[in-house]
Amino acid sequence: MGRIVGALGALVLLAGACAADDPLPAATVDAGVGAPTGIECQWPTYGQNATRAFRACDTNLSVGTVADLREAWFFTTDDVVSAAPIVVDGTLFVGDWTGVFYALDATSGDLRWRRQLRVNPQQYGGQISASAAYVRPGAGGADAVVVASGDTVYSLDPIDGSIRWSSSVTTDPFGEVLGSPLVIGSLVVVGFDAHGAPFRSGVLALDLATGAEVWYFDPEQGSRTGCGGVWGSPTFDADRETIFIGTANCPPARGGWNENSEALIALDATTGERRWSFQPHPENDRDTDFAGAPNLLTSDTGRALVGLGNKDAHYYAVDRDTGELVWATEATEEGYIRPGYASGGFVGPAAVGEGLVIGATAVGDCPCLHALDESTGAIRWQQLAVEPSYAPTTMVGDLAFVASIDTVLRAVDVATGDVVWSQSLGVLASGGIAAIGDDVWAVAGFREPGSAGPSARSGVFRFTIDPDAVTTTSTTTTVAPDVADTEVRLVDPAGACIDEPCTLSFELKDPPPGTEPTGTLAITADPFSVTVTASGLGDPTGWIREGSDAATAGAVAYGVMISERDDEPNGGFLCVLDAEFSCTGSFVPRPGASYNRISILALADVDEVPDAVDGFSRLVDSISFSPPLQTRVIE
Repeated sequence: MGRIVGALGALVLLAGACAADDPLPAATVDAGVGAPTGIECQWPTYGQNATRAFRACDTNLSVGTVADLREAWFFTTDDVVSAAPIVVDGTLFVGDWTGVFYALDATSGDLRWRRQLRVNPQQYGGQISASAAYVRPGAGGADAVVVASGDTVYSLDPIDGSIRWSSSVTTDPFGEVLGSPLVIGSLVVVGFDAHGAPFRSGVLALDLATGAEVWYFDPEQGSRTGCGGVWGSPTFDADRETIFIGTANCPPARGGWNENSEALIALDATTGERRWSFQPHPENDRDTDFAGAPNLLTSDTGRALVGLGNKDAHYYAVDRDTGELVWATEATEEGYIRPGYASGGFVGPAAVGEGLVIGATAVGDCPCLHALDESTGAIRWQQLAVEPSYAPTTMVGDLAFVASIDTVLRAVDVATGDVVWSQSLGVLASGGIAAIGDDVWAVAGFREPGSAGPSARSGVFRFTIDPDAVTTTSTTTTVAPDVADTEVRLVDPAGACIDEPCTLSFELKDPPPGTEPTGTLAITADPFSVTVTASGLGDPTGWIREGSDAATAGAVAYGVMISERDDEPNGGFLCVLDAEFSCTGSFVPRPGASYNRISILALADVDEVPDAVDGFSRLVDSISFSPPLQTRVIE
């Protein structure tokens, strides 16, 4: 059991009547907890219930009805929404990256109330990045909504958003709760991450009534090397009174690797003490975190398993009682970029049902949506059309929904993996859905942590079955304009590639077989221009992801694109590579705007800018700039 008091006593932050020297409340765990009383078939928590099955239990959606699913409304939030919504008693609750928490009428989308929570300026990502949990304790207890913003956990009144208590998990300025709270009995359990800084991280249990700290599991066992990060969401096995969590990878240079590093871990729900730890790898620097949320599985022999995907692109299933490995399946390649950084593998949680585990993998080689046999791990099907995803997959009837980095929310047939419905959300999406009856609520918005905000096109959608709605198809395309006479310069230029060529990496996707691409990108600041010089790219068609929608149109050339921001990739052509794979361009679509990314894409038409739906499928290479390249018109 990790250290709770002593030197960390100052972190036991209480609200309400409890004094700092009061004894800690006894933990109470209800072995029957699966979802709060009276709201079992609504959507009260991340993954629908404490087992994180990500499966709707009340829906009219199916392969036969999903064609009639139409957008009913869109509610614009102040900034990015990466937290999946929760929906209880006709109210939808969700938070955004500015720390604003919203209560909406789930049917109309009208705002009922909003609450600004404390902002931590050192936060790596958004202030509220994960789902809340709705609590209906019964026996006269008041309903509550529990949500984390930055490094603080809150209990809010669901009627008006007033704060009942708040508790900070750490004094570390970089500490943050990135996963969703797990509420079981009288406990609120959260994982938290120090982002590699030498402060405490791990799993904390708070008293539901007061916010007082009840127990703390310290993966680092007292050391402080930044190696105990827990940025996924905990899962509860009521029969065993066990909580399952995943921990982050810890590079050897930190010197903090132990049996809890990059591990799937079982904790006693009452005390927080570790029962077992499963580690798939020895000490390494490949950034192979366990993220997502563990799934409770059952083999065809009745053996109780717990499973979790890793950034190494394997999904692991182990015995719930012992942690013994039962099966492991490699779904795709891990997306390893360089020591200490991987972009792919399993990040968003998987869904469980119909004898399947269905989950998506992130940036790297595709296929990116996978259905595995719950008992054996055998691959039942893989879907090539789904782009890389950081979002949870959710089963709704005989459908599975997932949002991808191409802005598209898709529904696939659980039995076959075939895409049976899709809708562009108009902006990058990394959050999950909630589903009840005729309705699906989805969220949109994402940008690179640390980049400037807010996002103008982030918020919440309601889709509903409406057989009488008229289907409309947009035929609008973005055409590359002629190069303008307006010259711009960069304001306070600094960073890579400016006045000194930088090397193109070609790391985000495996190059086509038989190619050995190399190249450089150079930026001149005054006047602004960009020069790309490359070799060994081969036929542009080879860079298009097989099975994607873009593969049908093919490619005829390479274009160099500039865009303003990742969450709203507005931009245009700089230039088209010639036969020698080089070009220079100085055009920017909006002189005076700032631009955070320059990319090379395989183009189907040199006169048409690909939209975000095609973006990753056509990607050759990309370089981001932080701070962005700020342009100014030369008078």
